[in-house]
Amino acid sequence: RPHESRVLAGASVQHHELQLHKSDLKMAASLIALGALAAGACAATPVQTHGWDTVADVMGMHGKYHPGAAPNDAAVKFAAENYAFVTTGCQCYRAGELNHSYEVEALLIALRLKRVNPSLPVGMYTRSANIIEIAVCSSFTPEWKKNAYAWSVKNASGHVVSSPPLLDFSNPDAAAFWVRAHHNVTTTMLPADIGSGPVFDYIYVDQAGLGPIPGVSAAQSAAIYKAKQAAIAALQAAITANGHGQRVILNSCDTVENTVWDRATNISGAMFDHWTILQFLNHTTGDFKADEMDQAINMVTNGSFGDLGVQIKGWPGPIVKQKDVYPPSMTSPTTPEEKQQISKERFNSELALFLLVANPQHFWVYSWFWDFDDYIPGLPDSTVPDTFFPETKCPLGAPKGDYVRSPGTLVYTREFEHASVYVDLANRTASRVDFVGCDVQ
Repeated sequence: RPHESRVLAGASVQHHELQLHKSDLKMAASLIALGALAAGACAATPVQTHGWDTVADVMGMHGKYHPGAAPNDAAVKFAAENYAFVTTGCQCYRAGELNHSYEVEALLIALRLKRVNPSLPVGMYTRSANIIEIAVCSSFTPEWKKNAYAWSVKNASGHVVSSPPLLDFSNPDAAAFWVRAHHNVTTTMLPADIGSGPVFDYIYVDQAGLGPIPGVSAAQSAAIYKAKQAAIAALQAAITANGHGQRVILNSCDTVENTVWDRATNISGAMFDHWTILQFLNHTTGDFKADEMDQAINMVTNGSFGDLGVQIKGWPGPIVKQKDVYPPSMTSPTTPEEKQQISKERFNSELALFLLVANPQHFWVYSWFWDFDDYIPGLPDSTVPDTFFPETKCPLGAPKGDYVRSPGTLVYTREFEHASVYVDLANRTASRVDFVGCDVQ
């Protein structure tokens, strides 16, 4: 297709490098053929775990990019070498924005990451409520267009309730379509010059949380969510049958109710999306709602997640409204330089809030937002400092036990082999990690 090399390799890649990896483009486009399913023996779905050698071991990345702005080679290399996993994909909102389907775009960036680090777990971002990518820029868009009215959520009068469309999972044909579209991309295998196994290790499904569906009754919402739950379980079963240990990871598990719902789908992982922000804050002062935050800490550590792997989304400070809005008493950052400075200043205190609850199945995803460049230093729109975060190299060591809350206070502590964690829910910036023998000043 025209301009395929620009999408494949990013603006900074030289011509000879584009020629070298054109095989990736041909392979991705052919293996994403509609309905291409791979048969395989069923295998247990493993949960990704980490070691405790350094802080870098616990850090993952969730970064998408926009049409025409595929990350350059340096950004791909940094991501592949500095994060324990990468969730990625290309967003699209209008037909014709992409040179390829959004599945092929995601496959191409995944292949570039795995050429740098073949063992890196990589997942594709997708949605389960408004299915904008499937509706306008997917390999499955033609099938969707033929059935869009029948498969969209409609109110009692028969009117479609949302644009972009919400998929009506209570329609069995629509649910089966959604499962097939997402299972399809998991069957694409790595080319032999990279390694063996699938390109994608997991599918990250956004918008999986519970909540009222605008324009329809509570009973209809409940029926759609029940059917969605079954569809997600069917997707996990289908990709388990691929025989490669691939996973489904859901967003979100911020409440006990959502976590129970998530676990019933038999998926292997979930994201705690709003960790320490939004509903856990007083929106006027930015202070923690201590009881709510204490409940969140308990939920992550008391077995509510069972065997789920959990991605805990960390944020630079008291965000009371997305995107990047601080409470009225503080100045919200607006420029990349301001965000870089704040993310550097806040890294240690936000890390403390994660390490307080972390176990080997928990990973920390620290960023301002969800763009690829929010995780990569040295770019014009980077929101991390040019030197990245020095603490990532600090020895951590395994935890010596669970956290301890000081009686009658909002102070929590936890000890690691090479670090001490202190969290004060009365003073966010007083929280800290003190490393032994690692000067990060």
